[in-house]
Formats: sequence, C-alpha cells, structure tokens
Amino acid sequence: MPQYVAPPANDCCCRCGTPCAFKARRARTMGSKLFELGSHDEEEELDPTCSSKKLKQVLSEFMTNDPSESKRAVQREAEARLFGKFNVICAAGDFSYVAYTDTYCQASTGDVTCYVFRPM
Repeated sequence: MPQYVAPPANDCCCRCGTPCAFKARRARTMGSKLFELGSHDEEEELDPTCSSKKLKQVLSEFMTNDPSESKRAVQREAEARLFGKFNVICAAGDFSYVAYTDTYCQASTGDVTCYVFRPM
C-alpha cells in the first residue's frame, strides 16, 4: 500500500514569474473568537511569502547585503526570539525552494533574499 506524503506547505522562488503558494491553512486556536470583537467567519488573508510577523521583524532587523552574514545573524536571532530551530537560506540573485513548514518568511534587501523557516 503506497504511503501518503503531504504536499509541501510552502513552494516559492524569489524574483521569478511564478507567485509563491502555500498548501496548508494556518491552524486557529480553539475559542479564540470568544475574545474578538466583531469577528467574522472569513479566513484571514495569509501572506504566501511570510506566515510570521516575528520572523518578518527578524529579517528586517538582521539582513545585510552579505548573504553569509545575513543567514547566520537571522538564524541566531530567529532561534532566540521564537525558541526553536530554524533553517535559513540567503542568496544574491534568484533561488527556488520547496519546504515542509508552516512557520516561514522571505524578504529581500537590495540584491539579497533570505528565506527562514522552521522545519516540520
């Protein structure tokens, strides 16, 4: 019997013509709507390049024009702020990736693009 393999949660490339896509919906906390005023049943709009405001802030603060320096600084800070292990890919120019993750963010500064994610 063939084993089911879930599709990657994040499929993207930087500076290419194909838009980023994610295959999984972000889980919601049970009962969270009890505390929201005027909540709607609509799904929140998800950013296909970034699922975490904290990771977006880390990228904004720690990316430089040097991919090697950026990847180390972003990884160190992401792990400190989000209390987990993160993989970071930084490059000058184009790159493409597929990752099994639900916590991720991609950002660019100048010619450098970084992608940080928590592996599943």
